[in-house]
Amino acid sequence: MVVTGVIRPIAVAAVRHPDGRYLAHIWKDKKEKRMHFRMLGGGIEFGETAQQALAREFQEEIGAKIKVGRRLAFLKRISFGRAKNATK
Repeated sequence: MVVTGVIRPIAVAAVRHPDGRYLAHIWKDKKEKRMHFRMLGGGIEFGETAQQALAREFQEEIGAKIKVGRRLAFLKRISFGRAKNATK
């Protein structure tokens, strides 16, 4: 299998309210006709740290200035399209 493309690192954050609820972005996939939930965040731009990317993405997505806390986890996932994906 020949794989082409670009690996793009992303940073996302789990934001938990004291009552146990989580902040999530909801979107509807028109092709699959179903709802999806994802944590807020996005791509890390060249020269940016993951923390800087999170702060920028929260400002862009919901207009919030945030203080980024400690990193809880690191996940490496390589996706080869919607139908096929591999997680390492």
